[in-house]
Amino acid sequence: KAQAIPPDEVVRRTIAARQKGLWNEFFLYLDLESLIARNEDQKRAYDRESDDGRRRMIERYRADLQANIVDNDIVVQPYYFEVLETRYTPSRGFVRVLEKFQSQQLRMVKEYTYELERRDGVWFVVGYTVLNKGTE
Repeated sequence: KAQAIPPDEVVRRTIAARQKGLWNEFFLYLDLESLIARNEDQKRAYDRESDDGRRRMIERYRADLQANIVDNDIVVQPYYFEVLETRYTPSRGFVRVLEKFQSQQLRMVKEYTYELERRDGVWFVVGYTVLNKGTE
């Protein structure tokens, strides 16, 4: 069950759940509807759907995330991460995180900025941006 924890802890738990392959915990604080809406084509299709169609789209998106078919940036598994900065108001927050990934012989370094919204006292990830920082 989602808990009323600070935004940086939401991001830490989400990334740690992904590292451990705990999908239910990974999805606990992700607002899948908001993540779908980041893509204009998907947003238009979502907006045209009935309530049942929207639920199916969200479930399909969740399954596609789990299968690494869409939005690989958020489901890729880092071997290391560090929260760099947390900023928030009572309703919106931003958490910057340095994440490192192993890809064949390269170690990629990326900086993620997670955008969160607070609803009923609980923070949810509604978006993110990624800045490639190079390799080590």
